[in-house]
Amino acid sequence: MGAGGGLSATADWGQANSHRHPSSGMLRSTSLPVKNSPDDRSPLALAMGWVSRITTICLEMVLPALLGYWADQWLKTKMLFLVLGVIVGFSLGMWHLIKLAAAPPGDGHPPRRSSEDE
Repeated sequence: MGAGGGLSATADWGQANSHRHPSSGMLRSTSLPVKNSPDDRSPLALAMGWVSRITTICLEMVLPALLGYWADQWLKTKMLFLVLGVIVGFSLGMWHLIKLAAAPPGDGHPPRRSSEDE
């Protein structure tokens, strides 16, 4: 810490893993890039997978409510099927979100059972 309570003038966040290039004087990183994902797909393919998962969860939450609204209009009931659709849709969407959150990092899917688990 410097005299004013802030960082000193010599502190630089990137200097731990960097060095200055001899001719330009610019900082260059000496660390190697780390890839945490065991997946060899392109970033676009990974993004499309997440878009697909998010769209699926959204539709799971919305479609039952819309079907309940339609059923209420068709059967001339007052919000009975709409409320049931909202409850079913919310429950289904939350179950899918919890399942997705419990998946191992980088996979996006729940762990697969091996033959040893059976």
